[in-house]
Amino acid sequence: MSKIVIVGAGYAGMMAAAHLDREGIPFTIVNNHDYHYLTILLHEAAGGRDAGEKYAIPIKEVLRKDTSELVVAEVTGIDKANRVVKTSTGDISYDYLIYSLGWVSEYFGIKGLKEYSLSITNLDSAVEIRKHIDNQFHLYTQDGDERHLRIALGGAFDGNRVDG
Repeated sequence: MSKIVIVGAGYAGMMAAAHLDREGIPFTIVNNHDYHYLTILLHEAAGGRDAGEKYAIPIKEVLRKDTSELVVAEVTGIDKANRVVKTSTGDISYDYLIYSLGWVSEYFGIKGLKEYSLSITNLDSAVEIRKHIDNQFHLYTQDGDERHLRIALGGAFDGNRVDG
């Protein structure tokens, strides 16, 4: 039987894993956390709408069959010639590889945005941004310096979506 390895439990990785799990096809999914986080909602965690854990879904709640295996590890490399995924906990061989690792932030050419911003790159960073904002408000209550109240947001806008 062929060995399938999925690296990354973002949307693409989880969709592939859920399909394979549903069909009972054996596979291994490698991710640096034991949860999938809702990337498109991380701005809510950063803004304090809900606690960070509300935006995380344990992978084992989605993958329920014995044919699926979760390896919590950092992917450190891929040896295509030998069909091996190198991880922080050891090598994993594969016949088929589904490579679905992450994304990169976009700064839209806005000068200084990359160098001076806090980027939402994962659930932990969204929680840290919320802590930073709370700390700035606290500092304002201590010293009255209105610079603590200055928050600039940079990001994308979906022109098709209009919230009332």
